[in-house]
Amino acid sequence: MNMKPYTYYTCIKAILPLLWLGMYGCSTEDRSLPSGGDVPLSRTALCVSGRIDFPSSARVSDSSWERGDRIGIFMVEAGKAPTATYIVGDAFNRSYAYGADGVFSPSAATDTIWFPQDVAQKVDFIAYYPYTQSVDSDTPSLSINLSASQTDYLYAARVSGCDRTKPAVSFSFAHLLGRVEVELIAGGGMDASALSGARVSLSGVPVSATCSLVDGSLAIDGNSSGTLPLAGNSTLVLPSSGAGRSLVISLPGVDEALSWELPSDKFFRAGESTVYHITLK
Repeated sequence: MNMKPYTYYTCIKAILPLLWLGMYGCSTEDRSLPSGGDVPLSRTALCVSGRIDFPSSARVSDSSWERGDRIGIFMVEAGKAPTATYIVGDAFNRSYAYGADGVFSPSAATDTIWFPQDVAQKVDFIAYYPYTQSVDSDTPSLSINLSASQTDYLYAARVSGCDRTKPAVSFSFAHLLGRVEVELIAGGGMDASALSGARVSLSGVPVSATCSLVDGSLAIDGNSSGTLPLAGNSTLVLPSSGAGRSLVISLPGVDEALSWELPSDKFFRAGESTVYHITLK
């Protein structure tokens, strides 16, 4: 699941199996820090696993992380926001990458997140995908523009009350976007070859939004109405409904495009794929 077109919304509900870090022998202890005496201090590193959850009504297929996928992680004071004021151990927006061993590891040594030494100091973790280097420390957020990039975005629910005695943290990621798919069918009197080269687009939909990394909420730009071409047969969409949305079909050799206005009350939900089967005659 790299920063590329999203490929695993289809028609079956599934949950990516949880990857238990303990199975892979995650090493968490580092005894390289001098204590000022003969015995070195030890510190405990975060171990990360992640799964992707879907709403009960979602129609999706099995999905999995791909090697090199990077997530951003924040370690914060218990119950606090992932802003500069409440970050613990300078662990603001640390990059962790999915590896061949099936676990997330620090992208670089400097990305390693270390738990506080005091087990009485509880911390929370927040994560998102894909990792973005430039995140504001006062108002952490992500800018989404589907016209510029068909990249899926995920946000993980807060994992609370953690300390060094249980360093394995499992994130549950949820999709922030939906998907629209179109299947064109040649009806009676039309040769299927006439659909070769057909182009489909979705017009009149919002294309820009801001995702708050505090709680994963989306602020959709209502003035960003635009057109999204369907690459292959699908496009990512922001959760939304409303009037003025249309599927536009352009056929080779036909001067006038065909247009079908979508019902205004049809809501495109995050984590769900809406499939339209359109028969042309």
